[in-house]
Amino acid sequence: MISLTPVTLDGDELAEVHAVFASNPAYWRYSGDLDPDAVTPEAVEALVRAELGRDGHEVLAARDGAGALVGYVELLLRHPRDDAPWIGFLIVDGERRGRGLGRAVAAAAEARLRAR
Repeated sequence: MISLTPVTLDGDELAEVHAVFASNPAYWRYSGDLDPDAVTPEAVEALVRAELGRDGHEVLAARDGAGALVGYVELLLRHPRDDAPWIGFLIVDGERRGRGLGRAVAAAAEARLRAR
């Protein structure tokens, strides 16, 4: 089971989010948003803080049943193109790829949006 909680970057959360982001160099190589060879905590913090400040967005930590951070998701509550809610960004721990985490996080995000 996946739970979604608002990201605060307090305590150890920045280190956890950084670990998830750093475990996906191929994504950053493709997107160009971060240097895939130097995904630093500072770069991750800047990227996440920019999203935390945006109206109409939810920035969420995805945790497994044991409380480990296994993913990160950004929800757009009203996409400007169609005014519908969207999953704007979703990334899971690259070390746990192939275990259904992406589907589980997406399902939890969709359930959260439907509940709104």
